Amino acid sequence: MESIRNRSKNSQIYKSENEEDLRPLLSSENYDDDENTKYAWDKTQKVPWKGILLAVFLFVIGTIMLTFGILIVTNVLKIDESDRGLPLVILGSICFIPGSYYVWITYQIWRGNPEYSFQEFPEM
Repeated sequence: MESIRNRSKNSQIYKSENEEDLRPLLSSENYDDDENTKYAWDKTQKVPWKGILLAVFLFVIGTIMLTFGILIVTNVLKIDESDRGLPLVILGSICFIPGSYYVWITYQIWRGNPEYSFQEFPEM
């Protein structure tokens, strides 16, 4: 506990030395007001709903195909034609990789991460 008090007293980011009032300073000298600090999604930006739906579709289909392909290749699902698993794994990977990438971008935009924007989606 002593080291926390010493750190908070020595830190210049805090307003006072009182433990109850350890709020960071929110002034213009501590934060830049450039484009990187703004939210990535503002209300005027057009949401690419087709791209988001396509990304979710590819993610779901890719996950299903990968799951069944891996289960067939590892012989957990026993079917007569066991050579059908490898094409499912390949096609599932082709669907899963771009789908998961754009679902991740959509999730980061929804969280308000300023490093991501809807401009990263291809136009449809």
